[in-house]
Amino acid sequence: MLYISVPTTSSMFRISLPRPLPQSHRTPIRTPLSLRPLCTQPHPQPPTTKTNPLPKPCRLFDLRAAPVPYHRAWDMQHQLVNDMKKNPDLSDALILLEHEPVYTLGTASTTDNVLFRADELRRGQPPTSGQSDRDTPLLVRTERGGEVTYHGPGQLVAYPILNLNRHKKDLHWYLRMLESTVIDMLQEFYGLSGSRKEGLSGVWVRDEKVCAVGLKVSKWITMHGLALNVNTDMDAFDRIIPCGVSEHGVTSLHLLVNGGQRVSMNQARQHLLHSFDRTFGPYEMQQADASTE
Repeated sequence: MLYISVPTTSSMFRISLPRPLPQSHRTPIRTPLSLRPLCTQPHPQPPTTKTNPLPKPCRLFDLRAAPVPYHRAWDMQHQLVNDMKKNPDLSDALILLEHEPVYTLGTASTTDNVLFRADELRRGQPPTSGQSDRDTPLLVRTERGGEVTYHGPGQLVAYPILNLNRHKKDLHWYLRMLESTVIDMLQEFYGLSGSRKEGLSGVWVRDEKVCAVGLKVSKWITMHGLALNVNTDMDAFDRIIPCGVSEHGVTSLHLLVNGGQRVSMNQARQHLLHSFDRTFGPYEMQQADASTE
């Protein structure tokens, strides 16, 4: 106890006060709940539901009514690319077709992988209706990457004209996404395990290439694309070393799933469109008229 003397008018007397407790022995003051400050931690929000992006338009040029001369499709790609360069707001486009028989070379392709003379093969080909024999191009050097390959009836060719500024400005990414489009299609609809090969482009089933890929990108706008063998005449590949790869062969979907019997091209088209939409879309496919381009 603490004693303190307090003077009065007549005498002195003492009062006692309790000593203050050490800090460690003090009893904290309890504040009523209603007076306590609100918690400053953010209140957990309920998980938000991820919304699917709205479909974007994509112009679809379906030219599969009859095999298309290579130069016609080539010119069409250039027109679409030039239009998109002038107006970047134009929607993406996709050309689907089968070509008349033609062999194409890439920009830096060597002719060492071509096992025929162009004039010999040209004379051996019947001319297209309304064209002379000399007008029928059978060996064409293009601006795409890659080595020599073959295009012809029974092969489903897709030429995406995409503005990669709206997707991803990465050529390697785009190449792999095209391959994934075919790999996913083969697995989902045909039960085939397509794959890539290190150092090589395209899609392979075991050691045989079923789909070739060759690209050109200018100002992040794409042209050329992929060629999937569906019911392709495999003898046509005997005249070249396909894609410059001699240690592996080529194959076609009809040989892999139907024992050599034809596969529906219409179904293959639908399956490829479905996979393409899932890879690069979602798209709202808009049928376009090639004659207006």
